[in-house]
Amino acid sequence: MKRKVIKQGNGTLTITLPKKWTEKLGINAGDEIEIDESDSRLVIRLDKEHILSKSITIDFKDCSPRMIKRILPVFHHSGYDEVITLYSDPSQIKAIHETINVLSGYEIIEQRPTRCVIKSLSESSELSVDKVINRMFLVLHSIVSNLKDYSEKEGSNIQEILVLELTLDRLTNHAERYINKYLPKNSVYLYVLVWNLECMGDYIRDLCKKNNSLKLNEQQKKRVVDCAEIVDNLRHLFFNFSIEGVDKLQQKCDIFLSNDIKQTHVEWALKGIIQRVHDILGSITAVNYVTTDKKQKV
Repeated sequence: MKRKVIKQGNGTLTITLPKKWTEKLGINAGDEIEIDESDSRLVIRLDKEHILSKSITIDFKDCSPRMIKRILPVFHHSGYDEVITLYSDPSQIKAIHETINVLSGYEIIEQRPTRCVIKSLSESSELSVDKVINRMFLVLHSIVSNLKDYSEKEGSNIQEILVLELTLDRLTNHAERYINKYLPKNSVYLYVLVWNLECMGDYIRDLCKKNNSLKLNEQQKKRVVDCAEIVDNLRHLFFNFSIEGVDKLQQKCDIFLSNDIKQTHVEWALKGIIQRVHDILGSITAVNYVTTDKKQKV
């Protein structure tokens, strides 16, 4: 869509906003909008008060509790502010309650025998996605590092790490909803990054569920330390991007993955994490080229 630049007064330049767009979003004369400058691009966005509320009704009557737990977060991540759910069995409403506990801002405001209404009551969009992603990196680093710490602690319960993994899930839900609702459509690469960070935590979660206690040998402890270092390198690369940094981190991942070590549950989890790191280097590169329109020197 092209717009003609109009000169007004002593050098002030203006453009008009598309009528269909302003009518759809209810923008009127005198309203304030946000304009973000990014090199040759201007991004126009609305205050969250102006963003239209999205509502949907979902029939869960024929769904198992397991499927409800998989489906409900999709609407949270997609930016829906109201989800009306229909159900027929107590196990279904129990699954709904358990699921919204990890969905940032979602609360049940009305519940009846076969219907409940979920609304977003606290958006928390003031917390920037960069800050959330930074927290995700730090929590993930702690999850990996704690494998070594718990293995050295007598009588420790490895299940305690699951508390950190649940925190990572909550941060993921917040970030994915924020990206879908407030950021431009070309933020898909950022979404891929966030989703993969959660998947890395899932490797440790699955490991913990198979082992109430865990003892690592010296070789495994060294692998845990190396894995945690690579995760921290990824965090540094995200916030201090360079092509050289991508190349160095990819080499570290290749070395880690090529190490011919006996396959154990621990090794499976660590290699799974590093494979994810390796795979999302392209997304981190795209975040810096495609979504920000930066002119990087290659």
